[in-house]
Amino acid sequence: NSSGSVTACTSSGSVSGSSYYVGGVVGSNSSGSVTACTSSGSVSGSSHNVGGVMGYNYGTVTACYWSDYAGNGIGSGVGGETTLVDGTDVTWQTAVAAMNTALQSAGSEWRYELTGELLTLKKEE
Repeated sequence: NSSGSVTACTSSGSVSGSSYYVGGVVGSNSSGSVTACTSSGSVSGSSHNVGGVMGYNYGTVTACYWSDYAGNGIGSGVGGETTLVDGTDVTWQTAVAAMNTALQSAGSEWRYELTGELLTLKKEE
């Protein structure tokens, strides 16, 4: 994501990289927007630009959540609203509520649902 937008995206697979900018959802966000995205797979990389949601950010990040990565939500850059789902202070149910608020504010017709451990997206009717 260089300057576009990523909205309501989920990643549950493992992500690893040996170059700059490794993230669970986005590697590098220079001036775009990332809204209500999640990463629940493991994330690993060999540089300091590794994050649970994205490796590098100079764009806008709103209501994004990650788990299964011990570092920060954003590896390097500025700002961004990312939160670790630790299962105690923040659960996926908490994340779903916040992401749905962000999606509604953005005018999206998509909403998250949590069925057991599974996050799904559906269009509002």
